[in-house]
Amino acid sequence: GPSGSTAGGGGAMAGVVGAAMAMEAVKLLTGVGEPLMGEVGLYSALSGRWEYIPLVASVQAVPKKSAVLPQETSHKPKNYVTIRNISQDFTSSSADSKPRSMSAQDLKKMSSGENIALLDVREQVEFNAFAIDGAINLPLTELLEAARNDSLKALIERKIPANAQKIVIYCTGYTRTVEAAREIAPLEERSVYMLEGGISAWLTV
Repeated sequence: GPSGSTAGGGGAMAGVVGAAMAMEAVKLLTGVGEPLMGEVGLYSALSGRWEYIPLVASVQAVPKKSAVLPQETSHKPKNYVTIRNISQDFTSSSADSKPRSMSAQDLKKMSSGENIALLDVREQVEFNAFAIDGAINLPLTELLEAARNDSLKALIERKIPANAQKIVIYCTGYTRTVEAAREIAPLEERSVYMLEGGISAWLTV
């Protein structure tokens, strides 16, 4: 059967963790605050507490082309390469198949003036209960099944209007959005965006 995240059973937890992930991305992009680098945040929904576990990077995990010589890092933080790579993931254009993040505030500004397609990747029961006006429902489970059958591009063409200039993907929080964007972006020439914080963030703006 579907997992808790797919069926919406973990919506509250997804909202908490998704909002935290979105804020980390904002800190990396803006250079404001102290990003959670070199450790992993572990959230316990039962206690409502966060724990932080140190994370040691493996030398083998760093691509050779991104490697920095020891003498070059003396004046830089040890996680410099990691920060640079993550920032590139969020800011690269769709020309190299990288989806970008978008805040709920930015989406509301765009909604009235640009031709965008809002893609809701939650399950149909969630979509029927509440959705952003004008959104198109394409459940992640259906999307992934199409990707496995090499029919996702055709499915996107059926679901999303050809005149849409941008595609904005959202779910309850952020987890399903990222997974959907990973599949859709390489197939699209249009810009693909991920709504930070999902529908939860949209409702609080």
